[in-house]
Amino acid sequence: MKTRRVPIPFVKGHMGGNEIVLLDGAHVPSGLELDFARRVLHAPHVGGHEAGLLYATGEETVICSTLIAGTGNPFITMCGGLTQVLGLALTETSVSDWVNMVRPQPGTTVILDTPAGRVPLRIESDESTGATRTYTDMRPTVDECHALGIRPIDLEGLEVWDVGEMLVVHAEDLKHYDERMSFSPIDRHTADKLRSLQIDFVRAAYADNLAKPKTNHPDPETGGTCSCTFCLYDELPDHGGTARAMFPHYLPGQVIEPACGTGSVGIVLAMAARGRLPGHGNVREVRIEEGGEGTALGGGDTATLRVHLDPAGRVITVEMHYDRVEILAEGTAWV
Repeated sequence: MKTRRVPIPFVKGHMGGNEIVLLDGAHVPSGLELDFARRVLHAPHVGGHEAGLLYATGEETVICSTLIAGTGNPFITMCGGLTQVLGLALTETSVSDWVNMVRPQPGTTVILDTPAGRVPLRIESDESTGATRTYTDMRPTVDECHALGIRPIDLEGLEVWDVGEMLVVHAEDLKHYDERMSFSPIDRHTADKLRSLQIDFVRAAYADNLAKPKTNHPDPETGGTCSCTFCLYDELPDHGGTARAMFPHYLPGQVIEPACGTGSVGIVLAMAARGRLPGHGNVREVRIEEGGEGTALGGGDTATLRVHLDPAGRVITVEMHYDRVEILAEGTAWV
């Protein structure tokens, strides 16, 4: 007997190449959220890196969400890229109708209720272009990272950073460790080394912290915990920024995100812990070049992160926006 398919309104957008699919959660059958979202994210469906099921809350400016990754552990606590796409979608598509919200005007703050906490999205209009720009307050991610811990880990002489549930690595440290490493683009040798590094990190970082395994990516072949959010960066910008980055989250599945809002916050937290934030004072600006082809550091897009510090130099929050966010499609997905 053929299963009856369900029509689900969707909007697809991207932030620097990080593809996000927004789904009207009211149309997804209860208990099938993961199955439906994963099917939408994979070919031959709409395709994307992450999905967000959105729900009305009854509060005028609050949206409830379920966040699902396309690979690894399905339920994620936060997705910075999704917040950037959502801000634009609320002003340009029918997403505001899904959640019973008046289409926001410049100066409006919308709250996205996520598993990590309530995330404010300040929606503004760019003074020079008139384009919508969303400023995401990433405090819930910062708080989560502080709670899980931010620390260096030595892996056979190579220092890497354990930031919350993320692996953050400086590419120049890798080159000093293995001069054959290449990041423009990544070659086979480098990919193999990065994969081994990721496995070693997960085993070292997660072995003594039982709070972490629920958030990392399981290896589908072994069922073990062999991957995690992976943030690779250097401080050799091509376009006047502070750093370049890429995000090889899951190399066996060729999941290399060209941009990652949550991962960018991880990089900033590692830079702060290393004493590498630029500027002076309690508010610093970091501009990370991202959005490349996906197999090389950097790219033509910029993530701007305003880092707020307490008097002791500890990061309190990070306000983030990307310079290129676009809506790609709107329609109905039959699942």
